[in-house]
Amino acid sequence: MKNQQFFNATFIARKARVLRNGEVPIILRITIAGQRAELNINRTVNPDMWLRQRVCPKAKAEPTSNLPIS
Repeated sequence: MKNQQFFNATFIARKARVLRNGEVPIILRITIAGQRAELNINRTVNPDMWLRQRVCPKAKAEPTSNLPIS
């Protein structure tokens, strides 16, 4: 029997870590076989412009226009 490993990548806005300019950092969380790793991607977003259900910024967010929007 083959042991298949799948991974999941999710972008998360860390609302607990508000920066001086009022924005929050965006973190990339990678999960492989139940093991999690979080990476800072050096991008920030206004917390009001983050869609939690879709895990992405709102389409009209100017500062995050270079992020992937699904």
